[in-house]
Amino acid sequence: MHNNSIFMTFTFTKYSFMKKIFAVIFLMGMIIPLSAQYGGSAGFQFINLPNSARNAALGGRIISIADGDLNLALVMPSLLDSTDHDQLVFNYNGYLSDINYGTVGYAKHYQDLSTFSASLQYISYGDIVARDVSGNDLGKVSSGEYMFSLGAGKAIDSMYSIGSNVKFILSNLADYNASAIALDLSGNYVSKDTYFSAGLLIRNIGTPIKKYSPNEDLSLPFGIDLGLTRKLAKSPLRFSLTLENLQRWDLTYLDPRFVNQVDPLTGQVVEIKEESQLQKGMRHVILGSEFILSDNFHLRFGYNFRRRAELRYEQKPATSGISWGLSLRVSKFKLNYGRATYNHAGSTNHISMTVRLSDFKKG
Repeated sequence: MHNNSIFMTFTFTKYSFMKKIFAVIFLMGMIIPLSAQYGGSAGFQFINLPNSARNAALGGRIISIADGDLNLALVMPSLLDSTDHDQLVFNYNGYLSDINYGTVGYAKHYQDLSTFSASLQYISYGDIVARDVSGNDLGKVSSGEYMFSLGAGKAIDSMYSIGSNVKFILSNLADYNASAIALDLSGNYVSKDTYFSAGLLIRNIGTPIKKYSPNEDLSLPFGIDLGLTRKLAKSPLRFSLTLENLQRWDLTYLDPRFVNQVDPLTGQVVEIKEESQLQKGMRHVILGSEFILSDNFHLRFGYNFRRRAELRYEQKPATSGISWGLSLRVSKFKLNYGRATYNHAGSTNHISMTVRLSDFKKG
C-alpha cells in the first residue's frame, strides 16, 4: 500500500503543487524513520557538500532552478531533461586546509524515454600523520571517500517532472573502510510563464553495506528539502529560497564543552540559553539571488543561516554564511566560480566548467 501511495503522489494529479508537497512529506514520514543524524553523528557527510560552484555561490543547496544546468540536476534529478543532453561537467573545490573534492558528470537524453545522468564525486583528506597511543609518529596515511551516482528524470507534463538518483558510496579512512547505498527522490514544478518554480528533494534514503567496525551505529545523512524560485518579470533578478532538513524542526547543536560549565567567579553552573522558535526556524533557511545580466554573464549571492549560526566566531562573525560567485560563457565553455565563507578562519573556492560534447561535432 505504501508503494502505491508513493506512486500516486508522484504522478502529480490535478491537486495543487503545495498539496502534493505536504502529501509526499507525510508519506515519507510514515515509512522512513525521522531520527536522522546531524553534524558528526552520521557517516558519509561529504555527499552533502555543494557539488558545484553555482550551488556554493547560492548558499549551498539550490533545488528549484530549472534552466538546463546539469550541475543542479545531478543533485535534483527531476531537473534532468533534454536541455541537459550531452552536457559534461567538471567541478573542483580547494576545501579547507589541504582537503579537496570534486565532481564529474554527464547526461544523455533519450527521446520518449527519460534523461539519464552519471556522476562521480570524490573527496581527498590529504596525507595524515598516524600516531600510536604514546604519540609516536607511525608515518603518513591517506584517506578519501567516493560516490558514484546514476540518475533519471522524466517530465510528467509541461509543468511537472519527477526523478531519482541511486548512489553507491565508498569511504576509506586510513585502515578503516565503509560503504553504503542510497536513493534520492525529487519532484519539480515550473509555472507556464516560467517565472516561478519549486522543488522537493528527499535525499539519502539508504543503509550502510559495510561499517567501519562491526558494532558501529552508522547512518546516512537523510534529509527533506523544499525549494522555491521566483524570477521577476522584466528584471534581471531571480530569487531562491531553500528550506532544508524539514524532517526535523530543531537543528541546534549543543556543544558538549558547554554542558555543566561552571562560572569560576560564582561557582554556579552556567545556564545555556535556548534559541527561540524563530531562531530555530531560520536554521532551515538558505537564500540565493542571481543577477542575470546577459545569457553569458551572471552574478550570484547566497546566505546560509545555519552555517552562520554554527560556525561564526562570536567576537568577530565577519562574513560567515555568506557566499557569492559568477558565471561566464566563453565560446563553447561555461565557466563558474563560487566562494563560500564558513567562518573567520577560512573560505572555500569552487570552480566549475560545463561543455556540450555535441557542440564539438562537425557539421
